Amino acid sequence: MGNWTLSLLGRNELRAPDGTPISLPTRKSFALLAYLACSPERAAARARLAALLWENADAEQGRLHVRKVLWTLRKQLDGFDAETPISADVDSIRLGQNWSADSAIFEAAVASAGDDPALLDAACTLYTGDFLSDLALRNAPAFDEWVAIERQRLRNIAIWALRRLLDLQDARQPADASTLATALRLVTLDPYDEKAHRAIMDGHRRQRRAAAAIAHYQDFRSRLAGDLGVEPEAETTALFEDIAGRRRTGGTPQAESKPVLDSAGRAPPPVQPGSEMARPAQPLARKRRWPWIASLLVIGALGAAGWYAIDRPKAPRVARLSPIETELVVSGRPALSNDGTRVIVTARPRSSDNVDLYMLSLGSAQARRLTDAPEVDDNAAWSPAGTEIAFTRTVDGGRKPCTIHVMTVAAATERAIGRCLTAGTAALAWADPRHLLFTDAANSDDPLRLYLMDIESGATRSLSEPPAGSFGDDFPQISSSGRIAFARQFGANRADVFTLDARGDKGRRLTQDSGTVSGLAWDRSGDGLFYASTRGGDAGLWWIAARGGQPQRISSGLLDYRRVSQARDANRAVVETALDSNRLMRLVDGRLQSIRASTGPSDRFPSIGPQGQILFVSRRSGEDQLWSADRSDAPARQLTHGDGWQLSDPVWSPDGQWIAFAAMRDGMSDLYLVNADGSQLRRLTADASEDSGPQWASDSRSIFFSSRRGGQSRIWRLPITFAADPRPQAAVPVTPPGPGDFRLSPDGHTLFYLYPGRAGIWSHALPPALPATTAGERLLVKDFAPSDWRNWAIDGDYLYYAARPTALPFGTLRRHHLPSGRDEAIGSAADLSRASPFAVARDGSLIVPVRALEIRLFAIDWEQ
Repeated sequence: MGNWTLSLLGRNELRAPDGTPISLPTRKSFALLAYLACSPERAAARARLAALLWENADAEQGRLHVRKVLWTLRKQLDGFDAETPISADVDSIRLGQNWSADSAIFEAAVASAGDDPALLDAACTLYTGDFLSDLALRNAPAFDEWVAIERQRLRNIAIWALRRLLDLQDARQPADASTLATALRLVTLDPYDEKAHRAIMDGHRRQRRAAAAIAHYQDFRSRLAGDLGVEPEAETTALFEDIAGRRRTGGTPQAESKPVLDSAGRAPPPVQPGSEMARPAQPLARKRRWPWIASLLVIGALGAAGWYAIDRPKAPRVARLSPIETELVVSGRPALSNDGTRVIVTARPRSSDNVDLYMLSLGSAQARRLTDAPEVDDNAAWSPAGTEIAFTRTVDGGRKPCTIHVMTVAAATERAIGRCLTAGTAALAWADPRHLLFTDAANSDDPLRLYLMDIESGATRSLSEPPAGSFGDDFPQISSSGRIAFARQFGANRADVFTLDARGDKGRRLTQDSGTVSGLAWDRSGDGLFYASTRGGDAGLWWIAARGGQPQRISSGLLDYRRVSQARDANRAVVETALDSNRLMRLVDGRLQSIRASTGPSDRFPSIGPQGQILFVSRRSGEDQLWSADRSDAPARQLTHGDGWQLSDPVWSPDGQWIAFAAMRDGMSDLYLVNADGSQLRRLTADASEDSGPQWASDSRSIFFSSRRGGQSRIWRLPITFAADPRPQAAVPVTPPGPGDFRLSPDGHTLFYLYPGRAGIWSHALPPALPATTAGERLLVKDFAPSDWRNWAIDGDYLYYAARPTALPFGTLRRHHLPSGRDEAIGSAADLSRASPFAVARDGSLIVPVRALEIRLFAIDWEQ
């Protein structure tokens, strides 16, 4: 007979010696087997297993839990004709010799491969996914900690092996397709490995796909700028310039030629907002008519400006923001039904890697599976009647053009109606009951265009003409009146919103933001558009009138908004967001320990009070609220009971009587004050700009905060009064434009701050009056990455910060002694959240948020 086999990498599974899949009754049964399989001699003490898997139980209860799981496993596994799989004595449990785990097989294969490319490649193929990625346990933080460490260790081995394999393949000239495949596998694990990205660009060039190489560079450069605030290495940029130059000149670079794309990957200047889309130049014989036409345009523009000022359209206002809960692992792309009661998403169960379409009923955790194909089903779009959906299905893992299908939702019956031209996936929208809009390109190197498909015949025709050198047109949406909206991607990080009529004529550009656009939808009236964009410096949700004008912000930047879907016949939308799921833990002597006050998975923004109290934001009640405990090893209690707000940056007053925090309510991000017992909530600011990061002065009589009032980041001070009916106080700036996130020294005499997008932490004496400049400031730490802008703290004579210059889940937490400049590592920064700061406890330990990134869906109900 063979071995009992545990699949721990990627999809998690147990198989009997004859190959039969075994479905265990509980997740903790599988967790126990996984821990034993990875332990020395495949054995562990019963007490250790109880502490790992049932941390909140006392010793006797823990042993009972272990005994029950052991009995269940033996009953289920002993029925096979094989050696006894599990043995036990009074103190320990052991797996037999007839067990194997794919993680151990992978590790051994890498160790024995040496510098043989074939053996190393075979070993790398054994790494099919992260360790125990499908296993999620409740109330087992110690087990989660062990999994996180083991997961990172195995991932590091895979990264090392792929890097070594790439080096060996790169030394072999000429490089072949296997080099490109290795590089693509490596960047999925290490997205900032520049050598791998150069190998991908070079591989595209060798395959005569210069546009793909250029697009890859642009995307990588945007990622570096957004995540790290740095440029690619000189060698990477030189390769890009060589590829772009050869593409322009037909093979040979020419220094004299005027570049179509510069070294930053910028496309030609776009047309102005509100103008017609670019047209061919008119004959010179018409030149004399332009002064008259220009005069008429000026007069018309002045009249329109006066009318617009009187009748400026208003953006819809948020009445409620509610999370949509599901046990599925959501990939995203929500499609909200016409009546606003159901949403279709691309997702998978935690126990499977098969991605399909699921329908969620809002207000219920139940999910109905609509498709069950081995390929990925995606991009669902509801029909105008609300009875059918269209969707795409990948072919050969996306290596071939996708197919487009239509399904009757009630019966879940589907039919294929056509095939994409070159795209492996395509965004869809119904133009009318007989036609679909989709995005595609006639040639794989061309920009994406909008196409119209006849559902019955499958015939297609092009509707849009994106400029050469752009990424093209994406995210089509159609209004109730038949007008088409879409995002034109000028580069990897530059896009704007356009509209067309149903014939593809009368194009209009609505925005000129030069930020990303990751999704858009018409509002219910058809008078405006919602769109997710980084135009404000973070990924927020915006609205713009269909006739043009100034975009108006709907959201704050506390969530990373991506896609948006609006119901046709209801005052509701659904948004897809990327959300950091956090649990607070204590870091002591370099080791993470769970704390009783934090039960996760949405605990973040910790703050320590003057008497050792802990305060934090949590969504455990369904919405963001403030929670506190007298100490970190005590259970937390809910302080606030707000409705539909998003909270951040809570901080105790030095006297422990009050709590200041930032909150997004009604589309505005402002500062609030609440008594330490949760009473006497009051709003401190009501400015159109986002106010954030409150810090108390040492006398508890004023609050410092960060804001972009006036259009530039700076630090402000707001006097606080505690009268029964306090008058609003005016905030005053305390720094010139520039500083963003900041901290105050405990004595209130020194200001520590960051510059947005710049590496480093600075300090400056807090002046009695507003200085003209920050001259005299002191650079304390120069290698603090902009992507870690939340991850630092001041406590007494020490500055604590995360040192992760590559913005990967590696690096260290460090402690910098301010008087002497001595700098030392105190722990690992792996899995430290970038969306939440950490806090320094009174005993010098750190309370840190441990992160797990996930895609979340939210329902937005608009005011009537």
